[in-house]
Amino acid sequence: MLLALRTLVAMAATAYASAPVNAAADTPLTPLAQEHFIVDLPHYRDPTPISFGMYAGRMPLPSNGQEMFYWYVESKDNPDVDPLVLWLNGGPGCSSLGGMFTELGPFVVESDLTVKLNPYAWNRKANVVFLESPAGVGFSQPQLNQSDYNDDFTTDRIAEFLEQFLLTY
Repeated sequence: MLLALRTLVAMAATAYASAPVNAAADTPLTPLAQEHFIVDLPHYRDPTPISFGMYAGRMPLPSNGQEMFYWYVESKDNPDVDPLVLWLNGGPGCSSLGGMFTELGPFVVESDLTVKLNPYAWNRKANVVFLESPAGVGFSQPQLNQSDYNDDFTTDRIAEFLEQFLLTY
């Protein structure tokens, strides 16, 4: 199952981008948001079309060169006013994409490895960011020779990620 999740995430994270538009402001998104915009989800076989925006990629952190992998799922209801939820699986060391595909995310992976909508997804009423933290977990990339992982360091990087995320979106 882990291999299947990694395969699906890798395919979705490398999906090609188009030029998405922020519907509320009717203005183009930042270049990084455009680059991370997901337009196709391989193995998606649900008869219901995907009705929400998704973005995935690595967010560079200016302070130390780390790149934090995230998957941002917009609310189905009203993404411009609905709250933003940051999801971190337990750990450190557990991929938040596990929670995305098996708990509260917008999709479930079926036994035949197809992807379908999750009727209980939290993005029915909230925007959700699934963050791979600390760097080195999942698809996040740590700075080489970084051995300074503790609660303070990790929370500082998460705060920095959120600052960059809000500037991007």
